[in-house]
Amino acid sequence: MKKLGKFVSSHPFVSLITILLLTVFLGYFMKNLRVETRMEAGLPAHYPEVRAYNRMKELFPSRDLIFIGIESDSIFSLQTLQKIWDLSDTLEALRGVKKVISFATISKIKGTEEGFEVIPLMDDRPASSEECYRVAKLVDHDPMYEGMLVGKSGKSTAILVVLKDGISQDEVLGIYRKIKKIVDPYRGPEKFYISGKPVVEAMIAGHVTGDIRKLFPISILVAMVVLFFSFRSLRGVFLPVLTVILASVWVMGLQGLLGIPLSLETSLLPMLLVAIGTAYGIHLIHQFNEEILAGKSRKEAVYNVYVKRGNAVIIAGLTTVAGFISLVTSQIKTIRTFGLMNGIGVFIVLFISILMVPAFLAILKTPEVEKGKSPESESLKKLGVFTVRFNGYIVAISVFIMVVGALGIPRIRSESNEIKNFPKDSPIRIADEWINREFVGTTPLNVIFEAEKPGAFKDPENLRLVDEFENFVKTLPDVGGVMSLTDMIKRLNQGLFADNPEYYRIPDSRDLVSQEIFLYSMSGDPSDFDALVNQDYDVLNVTIFIKTSSTGRLKKIVSAIESYSDRKFSGTGIRVTVTGLSRLFILMDQLVVRGQIASVISAFILVLIITSLVLRSFKAGVLSIIPLFVVVILNFGIMGFAGISLTHATAIVASIAIGIGIDYAVHYINRYRIFYPEIEKAPETIEKTTSTVGKAIIYNALSVTLGFLVLTLSVFTGIKRLGLLVAITMVLSAIGALVILPAVMSILKPSFRR
Repeated sequence: MKKLGKFVSSHPFVSLITILLLTVFLGYFMKNLRVETRMEAGLPAHYPEVRAYNRMKELFPSRDLIFIGIESDSIFSLQTLQKIWDLSDTLEALRGVKKVISFATISKIKGTEEGFEVIPLMDDRPASSEECYRVAKLVDHDPMYEGMLVGKSGKSTAILVVLKDGISQDEVLGIYRKIKKIVDPYRGPEKFYISGKPVVEAMIAGHVTGDIRKLFPISILVAMVVLFFSFRSLRGVFLPVLTVILASVWVMGLQGLLGIPLSLETSLLPMLLVAIGTAYGIHLIHQFNEEILAGKSRKEAVYNVYVKRGNAVIIAGLTTVAGFISLVTSQIKTIRTFGLMNGIGVFIVLFISILMVPAFLAILKTPEVEKGKSPESESLKKLGVFTVRFNGYIVAISVFIMVVGALGIPRIRSESNEIKNFPKDSPIRIADEWINREFVGTTPLNVIFEAEKPGAFKDPENLRLVDEFENFVKTLPDVGGVMSLTDMIKRLNQGLFADNPEYYRIPDSRDLVSQEIFLYSMSGDPSDFDALVNQDYDVLNVTIFIKTSSTGRLKKIVSAIESYSDRKFSGTGIRVTVTGLSRLFILMDQLVVRGQIASVISAFILVLIITSLVLRSFKAGVLSIIPLFVVVILNFGIMGFAGISLTHATAIVASIAIGIGIDYAVHYINRYRIFYPEIEKAPETIEKTTSTVGKAIIYNALSVTLGFLVLTLSVFTGIKRLGLLVAITMVLSAIGALVILPAVMSILKPSFRR
């Protein structure tokens, strides 16, 4: 620190020019930034669940679709059917759309005396009530349409826009916006609802960039207000803010350079750097002002900033880096990337602060610092006296708080539900919930049946086994419907026997099954089978539609399916694999819980090692994490009692709290170590430490707290909760450093060498 202090105080322009050149270089690569919020992109590829999902996507064509729900007093009225025809025709022409499924495009399997024929529901745009009546008669009581194109109430229908394979989220978002523009003129009296998995993911991606554009300026403004009240000077506002702006450019440029996409988590990085990074400037400028107040020259003051406060700032920065880096233990790639990039970001803002802030102070005009004791210092001295006098009570209350917090931990529930990231009144969530009520559901679960012999799923015995499985699945809670080959075969069999309901069943012979499939391929669209079975008829895909994305309910459904499959398909030569998005939701949920435990433990260990090494005292390291331990337990208790779920957003709160919250304790212990050799009495040292370093800790905590409260303005529910929880932990961490830590130290009476 002494060597760096001498260099910067003597050659400030070298530091400033170096930082400018690096900013220009890294800023250039910000143009390469892209957004990726698909859930499967965040999961590790080596997990069996992910491998099964990827294999399913290879075997069967994409069924990613945008769901347009239509609510009408009469879905078979001339006006409504004309709108469906016009919309279907327009939507089919959109770039990126594979096909459109609706009353206007779908066909009907109709029994005849000779067998069955496949006829379109609508030959042309309906022009009379008679044509509408014909469509209604064709649809009536046909199980192929119920739940998919005809809603539960009978007053709703749907247009399903099937997307082409491999389109990007930007393209999906563009298609969604075009669909909204196309649909808007058709609203009234019909109501339209637009949702679907690709839409939800694309909306998240769109809001990610929107959040950055909205929240980053607000976080800068909040930081400037806090800094003004802290220093009441232009340099006190300008230098810390410039530091975090440059650091944000460096980090986002680095992401662009390395090709690391923005996710929901990493999009928080600029706002987090503002909330965290200004603290380093606050401490450095406070020390500089103290040196000027003591009569030092600018050069001497800058040098003493490094000597007296440099180590504490570096420890604070490195422990924050450790808190974020602890997240690399997570198996979820987006959380791991978030931890790594934020760790790098904090290191960058620390680097820029240490080089740039003192360099500017060395060349700017010497500030006028008011002499005399501030009212804050007098109040803080009284706080120091209080913590010494009532140390036993404070420790006892802290233990009680920990016990209460621990009681709330078992109440925490994990949840990986993308749609719940949107507010209840958002159009996308309203649409999703309405579609789940009216139709089969928007959350797919796929069950893959693999036989040992080609053609196995033309065998009636195997088809009946699958059909029995489907009948069982339909009895499970939250299951809205099933799409499978067996349903198609049963409908073909019924059509072959003049639509007699008694023949809605699996045929008795393999030859008849083959004949029905052949007849359909001759008069219908053979590609209708592509999503149901492979060409060799030895791999079958059953899609189960679920009316909820709650991982708690999904776990029960998957558990019931796996238990049934183990009993019924054992020894049949058919292997059953449960996959699909629902299965990935459950995996994400499990990895969030495991990652939370691992990251908290590793964060505490890393912080303890860093503080012990840099402070050259294991005792100091242990003391620094005591108040933090209380805060983390209380944080989890608050989540449990408040019913805040553990998600991939809230799972990073504890690591952030450990990494940032440790700063306050480090600054306190560092100042205590400076004063103790002079005073040599723990109580008096505590009083002086609290009265001097307390103000910087309070302003630091205030800056970080308000910075994280800015996140409550986010579109996303998870980010709002993250911001609120971190803000609470920052307040509690500051209280821990100024109340709990001094109380413990006054009991233990530690002595530290310089």
